[in-house]
Amino acid sequence: MVRSPRAEATGPDRNLACQEQLYVPVRALSDQAVTAGWTTPEVFDALEEVIRKCRLSYAEDPDPADASSEISIVSGFDGATANL
Repeated sequence: MVRSPRAEATGPDRNLACQEQLYVPVRALSDQAVTAGWTTPEVFDALEEVIRKCRLSYAEDPDPADASSEISIVSGFDGATANL
């Protein structure tokens, strides 16, 4: 479970607090993928690519909840987009 940021956390401390909150679930996900048969480098490469795609999607639409006629716009891994 990822907890909300502490009110007193600011600047670099806030980023570190976020990293600490994300470490366990991301590590658990990568461990699950390795246990399923993917190599560790494959998992890390895939996670980096997923993060890159998330950044691009966020840059295009930082708040998908604002879309009135669509639930969200999802960029596919093949570069295609789809309205859901």
